[in-house]
Amino acid sequence: MTNAQVLDRYIQHMLGQGKSETTVSNYATDICLFFDYLENERGATPGGGGLQASRQDLGEYTQYLKIAERAPTSINRYMAALRSFYAFTFSAGLMRLNVADKLKSFSVQKQNLAKWGTGNEIGRLIDAIDTQQLSPTKKILHKAIISVFLNSGLRVSELVALTLPDVDFAGQRIIVREGKNDKYRIVPMTKPEIARLKEWISLRKRGGLYVFQSERSDQLSVRAVQHILAKLREISGVDLSVHQLRHTFAKRYADANGIGAAAEVLGHSNINTTRVYTAPSMAQHIANANRIATEV
Repeated sequence: MTNAQVLDRYIQHMLGQGKSETTVSNYATDICLFFDYLENERGATPGGGGLQASRQDLGEYTQYLKIAERAPTSINRYMAALRSFYAFTFSAGLMRLNVADKLKSFSVQKQNLAKWGTGNEIGRLIDAIDTQQLSPTKKILHKAIISVFLNSGLRVSELVALTLPDVDFAGQRIIVREGKNDKYRIVPMTKPEIARLKEWISLRKRGGLYVFQSERSDQLSVRAVQHILAKLREISGVDLSVHQLRHTFAKRYADANGIGAAAEVLGHSNINTTRVYTAPSMAQHIANANRIATEV
């Protein structure tokens, strides 16, 4: 069986277990890096060395990553993907041994690496919309998108999936019907957000149910939203991703309303996931250190 064939079976298995497409895609990418290593560094059969891997191969791959100066957190992610993959190949009867069952993760001191925007950064990002050579309608669309991220904390996949019935202006709420792990939840909708959404919806030229549309499609894609923000980053010089806009909402909401309320609105099953927004970020640690820095 080729690497491509066994990887496809693994992907279908993971999706069948309810794993998100993003998680499965990331794992598949990390597993393919190991396949490349087997071919290029261990002389494995091109396109078919995955099922011939040994515990020694995996151990030496870990050392290879360390020599390549990959971050411990990155190596841990690669190891997690390989543990998952080889547990599957063993349970599916494709290999007689689970060659990854001895793989260990690196011990990494827990630090808050989450990033959220400051008031100044968010202002510059929003101002960048008006500086672009865009039609007034597109500028309104972009402002509506940024407003939903900053005021309701939706994930990008949730934003593009929004339909008109999901936006309850009278109740000042947004219904997220298929959040992460297909969880249903209701999130608050602020007055500035309502104004932006009403403005955008009144200008939509296409029919259909989806709130956010492009000139060519009834539903805006995740990639299109990411492209919009990439352009704003380039113009404003503010290095915030789509997901970091969600972090920005999460931080502000947790500070104002407490960790329990934030966990509910964000759709976190485990409140420990939300604690990151109440702990100092690395940027805050750097600022704190600079305040007590000593000139030498």
